[in-house]
Amino acid sequence: MESKILGGRYELLERVGMGGMAVVYKATDKMLGRNVAVKILREEFKENEEFIRRFKVESQAAASLSHQNIVQIYDVGEEDGLHYIVMELLEGVTLKNYINSKEGILSKREAMNFAMQICRALEHAHSKHVVHRDIKPQNIVLTESGKIKVADFGIARAANNTTTVNSGQYAVGSAHYLSPEQARGGYTDNRSDIYSFGVVLYELFTGVLPFDAEESIGVVMKHINEEPRLPSEINPDITPGIEAIILRAMCKEQRLRYASATEILEDLVTVYQNPSVSVAELNAYDEEAVPVIVKKPVTKGNRSRTARRKKKNQPKKGLIILLSSVLAVLLIAVITIFTLMFSSTGKEYEVPDLIGMTFEEAASVADNNSFKVSIAEEKFDDAPKGTVIDQDPESGFKTKNNKEIDLVVSRGPVVLTLEDYTGKDFIEISEMLEEKGIIVKVEQKLSDKYSEGKIIKHLPSEGTQMGEGYEITITVSKGIEYIYVPNVVGLSQQEAIVAIENWDLEVKVIEEASDTVLKGDVIRQNPKRNTKIVTGETVEIYVSTGKEKVEDPAKPSGGSTDKPSSNKPRKVSIPLSNLDKNVPVKVKIMLDGKKVYEADVTTSTGNATVTFEIEAGIDTSQGADIYYNDTYIDMKEVK
Repeated sequence: MESKILGGRYELLERVGMGGMAVVYKATDKMLGRNVAVKILREEFKENEEFIRRFKVESQAAASLSHQNIVQIYDVGEEDGLHYIVMELLEGVTLKNYINSKEGILSKREAMNFAMQICRALEHAHSKHVVHRDIKPQNIVLTESGKIKVADFGIARAANNTTTVNSGQYAVGSAHYLSPEQARGGYTDNRSDIYSFGVVLYELFTGVLPFDAEESIGVVMKHINEEPRLPSEINPDITPGIEAIILRAMCKEQRLRYASATEILEDLVTVYQNPSVSVAELNAYDEEAVPVIVKKPVTKGNRSRTARRKKKNQPKKGLIILLSSVLAVLLIAVITIFTLMFSSTGKEYEVPDLIGMTFEEAASVADNNSFKVSIAEEKFDDAPKGTVIDQDPESGFKTKNNKEIDLVVSRGPVVLTLEDYTGKDFIEISEMLEEKGIIVKVEQKLSDKYSEGKIIKHLPSEGTQMGEGYEITITVSKGIEYIYVPNVVGLSQQEAIVAIENWDLEVKVIEEASDTVLKGDVIRQNPKRNTKIVTGETVEIYVSTGKEKVEDPAKPSGGSTDKPSSNKPRKVSIPLSNLDKNVPVKVKIMLDGKKVYEADVTTSTGNATVTFEIEAGIDTSQGADIYYNDTYIDMKEVK
């Protein structure tokens, strides 16, 4: 496979990794002159048309993500039956391997740093309506610079939506981080990622997994039925705040977990800044979730809410705390007054001359003379970068009180003032910038306005002064690319708009009455699903306004009420698969944009066939859309 060139630009150099779904190669992007990683799907997935379709949809959605803690996807393609993803090439190790290399023992600071970076990645992805569904340390890379990168957004979701869930098919790593709803085959959303992230937090701060068993099915059943051991019982150094965050994220019920990654990030930052913060001050504190979260006992057994309220209302203890606080403030005030009185007659301190020194040298000299320094401003100057070029107070100034010296530090000489590079050749501009010592970062985007390799935009923009080592991010056109219209029939209006806009397509909403489709849901679309179009084109969605009002619903007297023979209903059969065994599943079937079947189905085998009648005129050639418990599952052939 080495030396093969994909897409006319990605030259495979060497194999660098292998997983259950794909083989990863180091490659060179010949157009942009940079190294990339190319992930090629294994042969067994090549024949699964539904997986390939979802893989393309989800990978394109993941490619819309742009965040420093997410592995950037540059391109998705297919050549000679090889389906591949081109992504950022990283030098580093997986977070799982790093944890193992430390024998599970990470410092609090290190664990917190990793946790906040992962959380920021989830926050960004969820804001773009992209859910990972397989968050685990094996899918997280720790680079040599210490930065966290979350990988496999596209592949994880495509696989989860097309793979039967049973005990034999749980990946060893995935089972340990699987949310209860994923284990049951139920509805998943961003809170499923939050549960998996909670498991990762548990491992980061304790060094062990919350659930383990010899077989993966045993681990899965524990996720569904058992509560984890309290993290503080494993690592007594864990603060109540961290424990509350972990347990809230790992609530069995989705509604009791954090509503978003943003809420978790707020709590992590709060605990990082103040490790002794009260749990009641965190988002982790929730009236329904409190009995689960605040489990760390002071005495044997869990304290009841009544006991907690009594403790809060103890008047004597509150009065003692209040008096102690007042006395402490008075004591500090007295000490401050005496310090000022005596220091005014003490030794004088002369401000040293720091101009021309590096900031580190200036800080050391100032400290030796009983002063502190801070950077008040950085400005371009002919002096080398990091050199002190001005100070306040000036050297020679004398004071009886220790003071802080404000420094102005050189940003180095200006090497370039940016022009407007829009529409210009990327390689030419990037070479010019890099020759001047400017770091060029690249983002790619489809465009029908700019040809492939041309610059769409850049940040900073025209007129910005740049010094050596400064960064510029350039968005480069990938040219026009044909895409396949996603299927949005049966989705709500908002879900349909998001799904279409993720493909850089425009949306036109047309309202239409319907007797069979719920108000607010999409009846049909134009162009139809899987139609090949160019990015930027418009997709029309027809949204149901509900049943059309009839002013006179009375039937006319006389005559036959029977429909003509051409309008007689037809009987059809549709096979169902992957149902929960012996558990009622609400099955909804949509044909030609209309709901034709909805009922609870129970089966002991996991498979069933439902037969029902449909009106004449309904198009069955495109197949039926199947929903289990209001979650889209698959498209099935109509018999």
